[in-house]
Amino acid sequence: MTDTTAVLIGHGLIGKALRAKIERAEGWSIEAIIRKDTLCGPTGSGIGRFQMHMLKGLTARKLTVIFLAVPSTAKGGAVHYLKEAISLGVPIVSCEKWALSHTFDEFVTHLDKIGFSAMVGGGTRPLSSLRERLNGRKDVVAHAVLNATLNFILHAMDHDGDSLGIAVDKAKALGLAEPEGTDDLGVLNGEMGDTAMKTAVAYNICMRSEESLDASKVSINLLSERDLARLVREVSIRRYIVSFFPPGFDDDNNDVIGGFSHEIEGWKIRAGFQRTDTNPLFRGRLPAGANNCVITCEGARGEDGIYVLSSGPGAGPKPTAASMMSDARRLLRL
Repeated sequence: MTDTTAVLIGHGLIGKALRAKIERAEGWSIEAIIRKDTLCGPTGSGIGRFQMHMLKGLTARKLTVIFLAVPSTAKGGAVHYLKEAISLGVPIVSCEKWALSHTFDEFVTHLDKIGFSAMVGGGTRPLSSLRERLNGRKDVVAHAVLNATLNFILHAMDHDGDSLGIAVDKAKALGLAEPEGTDDLGVLNGEMGDTAMKTAVAYNICMRSEESLDASKVSINLLSERDLARLVREVSIRRYIVSFFPPGFDDDNNDVIGGFSHEIEGWKIRAGFQRTDTNPLFRGRLPAGANNCVITCEGARGEDGIYVLSSGPGAGPKPTAASMMSDARRLLRL
């Protein structure tokens, strides 16, 4: 007997992976799929043009959940879906990052109805681990590999001997990067922009006190051709790492390629292709391939320990879809 119905918004790589998981899950069914403003049946066949007010009719059953699997675009289209789901009182699970990285204040009081784990870290779900670890503490430094695509590309160049072009093509073939429309430099710069959104979501969920981090306020130092040449030369000692330093903790590392620096509520956030050979925290702790992790150094001088949180697959349709299903079950208390 079917107990849980789902409305699936988006039918790209992640949407299709979600559909497959829902179809295999006992007691679950798909009520409708919304694909590029088209209302579709459970199999993905078009029915007619979708309009936002139709969500009310689609979510009439008691345990309906909405899955939002659309790209994180500057248009912020996901904001409208989130607001509509909240107004209907229906849980919504999203992997889209634009809304909570640009308009977090609009949703901060409704986080109990939003599944956000897949926005950062794919299947590794670092937000819940880091949030629990911090729990209001201001003596924890966190270093995070939040972009599995960049990690995959650099690891393929370093360990597999791939050229940049081959590594980028592999990432595209695996669904880790957009398959069309940009050169190698554009892919890396685009992923840095994506990481800025992930960083804002991570800060807002795990560290925010009163002021939210708006990703549009973060100024990214995009890679030039010269930066790219240096990065290729130094690929064995560089990884894209986001570091969070709480108030009172100094960040004295200026040897960073690309990325950004930002301060908010006393926190200093630095992201970029950091050296991995000069910080003992990174030795033996950074992930390989398309994986993410968070490393925390806790206490005034690290006396409370060093911990590796949520290391594992950080990108790809299947890990992301699995994380979204876990969020849905949590929100529905299944």
